[in-house]
Amino acid sequence: MATAQFPLPPAMLEGTQPGAATKRRRRHWNTADTAATIGLAIVLTLLVLAVFAPVIAPYDPKARVDKPFLPPSAAHWLGTNDIGQDIFSEIIFGARVSLLVGAVAALVALLVGTTVGLLAGFYPRRFGPLLMRLVDVILVLPFLPLLIILAAYLGKSLLNTTLIIGRLLPR
Repeated sequence: MATAQFPLPPAMLEGTQPGAATKRRRRHWNTADTAATIGLAIVLTLLVLAVFAPVIAPYDPKARVDKPFLPPSAAHWLGTNDIGQDIFSEIIFGARVSLLVGAVAALVALLVGTTVGLLAGFYPRRFGPLLMRLVDVILVLPFLPLLIILAAYLGKSLLNTTLIIGRLLPR
């Protein structure tokens, strides 16, 4: 008894061997994409922790919950600090402030940069050279010492820190 040889339908062949498009996509997945994916996962994790901080954090971050300098344990995952506050709760609530400062500073930098670029582009003869020299001066200044001096001079506040990081120097 002879059996006829019939080719398999294309639907059954799908998924058995990668096609040319799949091979090209795999070739383009490199370390930069991997690093970007890992970075995105970290930022999203911090964002979820920050949003749900009151639910996730086991203790009030400002309250003294135990003895100072306790090592990590089941009650305090990262231990306690010098006044007995839970370090894990402080980190989770601190993520809120860090993400807020970063987002607002990026927005301030975006607005200032866009305004300077638009003015230099629309009025290249009047404002172009002046704005370029101003940008050169700001870029030449060392950032960390400037931040420390301005924070000491202006006082410590979340608004001052955010504006300084966003490179919007107060008058």
